[in-house]
Amino acid sequence: MPPQPVFLESGLRYRVRVFAGDFVEFTLGLLYYVALGTLGLAAVALDSVLRTRLYDAFIALVERIDHGKSPS
Repeated sequence: MPPQPVFLESGLRYRVRVFAGDFVEFTLGLLYYVALGTLGLAAVALDSVLRTRLYDAFIALVERIDHGKSPS
């Protein structure tokens, strides 16, 4: 495995575009999982206070978003 990243093109503009795209995708992924964690904690808190099943519905929704599973 080469120690440096391998690019399909050799131009600086291409490298910057690839790096920027990867950085944006990584940042959005982090924000997505932080948001899911925050909403999950809120669902657990509401479940304990109101005796609902909001957390179960939240997990089912997240699984559908992440894995594309059909609702059962």
